[in-house]
Amino acid sequence: MDPHRIARVQAWFRSVILMSDPIAHRFCDRLFHLYPEAQEMFAEDLSAQRTKLFQTLTVAEAGLGHGDDLLPAARDLGRRHARDRVGERH
Repeated sequence: MDPHRIARVQAWFRSVILMSDPIAHRFCDRLFHLYPEAQEMFAEDLSAQRTKLFQTLTVAEAGLGHGDDLLPAARDLGRRHARDRVGERH
C-alpha cells in the first residue's frame, strides 16, 4: 500500500474510532445475523469482545505499511480464533 493511501486510511480510522462502540455493536449484530451459530462462541455480554475488536483494528491500522511486523500478531489471532472454532465461513 502506498504512503498516500496509508495516510488516508489512518485519517479515516481516526474519525471512526470515535464511534467505535456503535460500530462494534453493528458488526456483532451483522455477524450473528449472517452466522447465528457464531453467537454460541461468545459470552452473553459482548462488551469485552467489542473492545477487543477495536483494539485489533487499531493494531492493524498502526501496522499499515509494516506487514512484516504485523504478520506475527495476525497469525496469533488466527490461531486463537481457530482454537475457538471460528471457521472460514465466519
